[in-house]
Amino acid sequence: MCSGFGRVAAVTVLVSVSAAPALRGQSPVSAALFDQARQAESDHRYGAATERLYQLVIEHPRSPEAWQARARLAWIRALTGDLSAALLQCQALRNELPDGHPLRQPVFELATILARRMRAPLRPPYFADSTAFGLRGLAQTDEPVRLETDSAGNLLLVDAGSGRIALERPVVPAPVGTEIEAAAFMADGRLAVAGKTGISIAGAPPAWWSATLGGKARQLKKIRSMAFTAGGDLIAVDRDYAGVLRCKAGGTACAPWGPAGKARAVAVGASDFVFILDDRQQSVRVADSTGRQVAVVGPITGGVTFREIVDIAVDRAFGLYVLDKQNRRLDILTLRAGAPDGLSVVPAGFVIIPSEGALALKNPSAVGVMPDGSVVVGGRSAARLLRFQ
Repeated sequence: MCSGFGRVAAVTVLVSVSAAPALRGQSPVSAALFDQARQAESDHRYGAATERLYQLVIEHPRSPEAWQARARLAWIRALTGDLSAALLQCQALRNELPDGHPLRQPVFELATILARRMRAPLRPPYFADSTAFGLRGLAQTDEPVRLETDSAGNLLLVDAGSGRIALERPVVPAPVGTEIEAAAFMADGRLAVAGKTGISIAGAPPAWWSATLGGKARQLKKIRSMAFTAGGDLIAVDRDYAGVLRCKAGGTACAPWGPAGKARAVAVGASDFVFILDDRQQSVRVADSTGRQVAVVGPITGGVTFREIVDIAVDRAFGLYVLDKQNRRLDILTLRAGAPDGLSVVPAGFVIIPSEGALALKNPSAVGVMPDGSVVVGGRSAARLLRFQ
C-alpha cells in the first residue's frame, strides 16, 4: 500500500510501477506498445491506454513488459472505479510474480488498499476501530505537521514545534542539526530533511537548494512541506514563494511548477499525481505529472464544507485523506477517471476525530497512511497517536 502525510503537509513518497527498474531484453514491438500505453495514460486517455496494454498482454504474453502491462492495468482499473477487476489483477500477479520482483510489493499494497475500500461500510465510520499508541522514544509532541511511512512501514513524525523528527525504527544516521521544518522519504527509501541549514539526504551534510524568487536566485531556507516523485524529483512548498517548486532529480535548482496559488502542503500519490493544499486551508488542488490541474477538492465537496484543513495524506490507490480541524473529521476521497477527458474526486467515507473519552485528540494536526491501509492521526501537545483501522 502506500503512505502519505505532511504538514498540512502530507507528502507521500510512493514507489509507483513507473519507478521499477528498466526492463532488460525488451522486444521492439512490446516495448513500443508499452510506451504508447504510458503516453496515453499521461494524457488521461485511459481507454486508449487500456487497449494498448491488453494488446501487449495478448500478443506478447512472455515479453518482459507483460507483467508491467498487467500491473498498469490494475492501476488504471482502480482509477476508473472498477475495483473488482483491479483487485483480481493484483491477486493474479501476486501469485505469479517471483519473490524479490520489484512489482510484487507495490501490487500487494494496491490490493490491500482496494480490499479495505471495497469492504468499507456504506455508512460512517469508514474505519471500524481506533486505538491509541505511542511512538518509540517520543514522550510528547509539540506541533506534529507530518506523518509518513516508508515501504517497510517505518513511521516518521515531523514536529514543527520542537524542530525535530521522530522515527519509529531509525534506519538512517540522525540528521545534522535541529530546527527541522519538513521531511519526506524518497522513492528509494532514503530520508530527506529540510531545515534552516539546507536539505540533508540520508544523514549527509546539508546542501543548499535554490530557486528563482522575485527575479533572483535564492536559497530555500523556509521549506514547509516536501515530497518526492517516483523518479526522484522534489516537490516543495517554501514560505518565501507563493506557489509550488519542482527540482529535478540529481539537481539542486528548483523552478516554479503546477497551478498558480499560494500553497501550504504537498503530497505525491499514485502515478505521480500531486495534491496541493491551498494556503487558505479550504481546498486541495490536484495536478498531473506535467503540472496541469486536473481536479479540485473543496471548499464544498460531497455535501461537506471544508473549514480548516490542517493536513492531507494520499495512498497508492488514488486515495486522498483530508484532516479538517474545525470539522473534527477525516474525509476519505478517491480520484476517479470518468469522462473521456476529465477526472473528479469522489467521496468514499469519513471518520470523526474523538474530542472526549479515552481516545480524545483535542487538536488534530497531522495525518498519515500506513502500509496496511490504516490511518494515523497526531495532534498538538499530545503524547500519543491515534490509529484508525
